[in-house]
Amino acid sequence: MLNAPTTFQRALDIILSGAKWQSCFIYRDDVSVYFKTEKKHVSHVNRVLRLLRDAGVTLRLKKCLFFRRTV
Repeated sequence: MLNAPTTFQRALDIILSGAKWQSCFIYRDDVSVYFKTEKKHVSHVNRVLRLLRDAGVTLRLKKCLFFRRTV
């Protein structure tokens, strides 16, 4: 269990490799999606959610925060 956070972050790095640093930032079990315009932001959120879904990752909606201006 000591390596679980590191292992999970590595898994997210692999799953989101196409989006990482282009539209999202990963830190441990947090994924922050960013973009300047609302339209592009929604597009990037959809892309990240699709990648996670395709990899079989499930999210807890109550832990998700959307459209935050700061983190």
